[in-house]
Amino acid sequence: VKRAIMAGVWNDLGSGSNCDTCVIRTDGSMTMDRGALTPNDVKPLRDMIKHSELLTMPRGVTAILKTEFVKAKKGGVTIADVTVTPMET
Repeated sequence: VKRAIMAGVWNDLGSGSNCDTCVIRTDGSMTMDRGALTPNDVKPLRDMIKHSELLTMPRGVTAILKTEFVKAKKGGVTIADVTVTPMET
């Protein structure tokens, strides 16, 4: 899975600097692996870019009109809901 993800994000200066994986099992347990691989570290490149202070937005500058959190229904997504298609090579 990591190799497949890496093939899609390699050299993407936005999200492609690392590979996160999340394994959700049928019993409901999950494992989140943040930064599983970091083959294309872009931090040195990003540090060289000079950003204008005008682009820095202070906290609270955007009004929040409404906040609502809706929990997922019991059971959620099952393997039966997933359509498996072969990866193009």
